[in-house]
Amino acid sequence: MPLKRFIKKLAAFLLPVGLILALNRALRALASAGHHLQFLRQWRLAAQPPHSFDPFIELYWRWNLTRNPLSWERGIFGLLAMKPGCRLLDLCCGEGFYTQRFYSGRAGSIIALDNNPDAIRHARRNFSAPNIEYRCGDIRTGMPEGPFDNISWDAGIEYFTRDEIDGILSAVKARLTPGGILSGYSVRSVDDAGQQMAALGQKFGAPSRKALYDVLGRFFRNVTILRTAHTDRYQERTNHYFFASDGALPFGENWPDLARWDGSRP
Repeated sequence: MPLKRFIKKLAAFLLPVGLILALNRALRALASAGHHLQFLRQWRLAAQPPHSFDPFIELYWRWNLTRNPLSWERGIFGLLAMKPGCRLLDLCCGEGFYTQRFYSGRAGSIIALDNNPDAIRHARRNFSAPNIEYRCGDIRTGMPEGPFDNISWDAGIEYFTRDEIDGILSAVKARLTPGGILSGYSVRSVDDAGQQMAALGQKFGAPSRKALYDVLGRFFRNVTILRTAHTDRYQERTNHYFFASDGALPFGENWPDLARWDGSRP
């Protein structure tokens, strides 16, 4: 028997599939318990909760309980606007999870900006990639110069006033290439959510897609807004995912990645 074949048979004997599966189930259970403990400590026992929610809590513990894909929507929908090799500016990147785990696999280069130095340190330490440059800065006054094919403003618009948003959108428009796309999402606000928004430091919340369009449409010819709603044991939430450009947009008639048949026959 050739040596290579013998080694493979020996390894298969010493490492039965059932043993590996059992080990992985135990590791997942341990990771789930650890991230549940992290959730309790940070979000139930802390005097001041963190500025952002750790996606690994969702991945290793809460997703299994809620079966709610909300945390992954923002990464997937954001990718719809990005072509392979694009130059991306990621505004309000936070801890860098979505920048690295979703966008860096498609973009050619990324400048990721956040005003929180702790978040940038965390991103550099935990979510680095050769094509990502993390910078600490204020997007109101220090937005990097372009041009960029894509600009992502994901879960950030809520933390600015309407006047600040207008200034940021003006700077975004000046830095996008012709046909470049701004994408992101906004959490819908409702009348009884004002106190909760203020507690989180949020200053703007569009109660409807039309209200969000009224903001974006002042700067871009084409705007698409996709609404999703989720309810689970921990939250009830509606997101508005937006795409804005003077060129073709995801789900639009001229979007090259889309083919549509409506059932009619010539």
